[in-house]
Amino acid sequence: MTPLRPRLEAGERLVGGIVRMPNTGLVELLGHAGFDYVVLDAEHGPADQLQLQHHLAAADGIGLDVLVRVGSRDPAETLRALDLGATGVVVPHVRSAEEAAAAVAAAHYPPLGERGFATYSRAGRYGLASAEEHLRRAAERTLVIVMIEDAAGVAAAPEILAVPGVDGVFVGPADLAVSLGHPGGTGHAAVVEAIEAVHRAARDARRWVLTIAGTEQQARHQFENGSDPRPLQHPARHHAARGRSGCRARLSGWGADRCGSVARRSRPACPWQPRSTCWSGRSWPASTPSRTARVRAWPPRPGCCCRCRRRTSGTAAASW
Repeated sequence: MTPLRPRLEAGERLVGGIVRMPNTGLVELLGHAGFDYVVLDAEHGPADQLQLQHHLAAADGIGLDVLVRVGSRDPAETLRALDLGATGVVVPHVRSAEEAAAAVAAAHYPPLGERGFATYSRAGRYGLASAEEHLRRAAERTLVIVMIEDAAGVAAAPEILAVPGVDGVFVGPADLAVSLGHPGGTGHAAVVEAIEAVHRAARDARRWVLTIAGTEQQARHQFENGSDPRPLQHPARHHAARGRSGCRARLSGWGADRCGSVARRSRPACPWQPRSTCWSGRSWPASTPSRTARVRAWPPRPGCCCRCRRRTSGTAAASW
């Protein structure tokens, strides 16, 4: 299994979903459906460490990378998630460059950070990994995604995203709407403008971006408008993400003529599916052929489809 970081750096568009514990079956379902990663939500869902370990084991068994949305910026929460084997962490309510630097320090070993070292954890294969192997693997795969979801964070976005070790940003629109004085108004002009400002800062800093879509129409809009007006390298054709199921193909098949350094998240219209996420790398070669038509033609698989087969069980899942 190739870790997320090199796949993102290579420009792949990846698709994942968020799961609130306990639901190891949904983790396995996402893997069988061809998704690339899963986000375990330990902020707005249960954060039991034993359950977290079980879900990480289920993801490993099906070949999924795992990002854990930790409950706070407490370094101990980040340490536990990574020691249990998570690929990376999503850190909520980052409001300043200092808080972003603290999140990076908690997630990485020296010299980049100050994470406590141990090889007898699950991430260290219970002591079977040598110190050198464990350090190398952690440096190669660990991702730090900061959440900007406050007015102060929006104002400090350029400084936050310039912090070395910050890999990407996820704007929390619900919290941001409350912070800006528009509770429930995620579509309010002020909220939309703040989100776009953060995304511009991310493109300028060459960081990956993850955004939210609650409907298929919103997802289409985000994909179609996901390109940087000044692409980082050159215009790129949309390249549908790889997938084995109709639902993943549907998520991946929404076409955009260009993509920049953004990651896009989407949810299919089918109400019986978990919400899902899409993110892309920095650019695609202009010669990359579109596979949209082929992918959309694939038949749906039982248990996970966009034609509303009610065998799908992930109706309570969220997305990031």
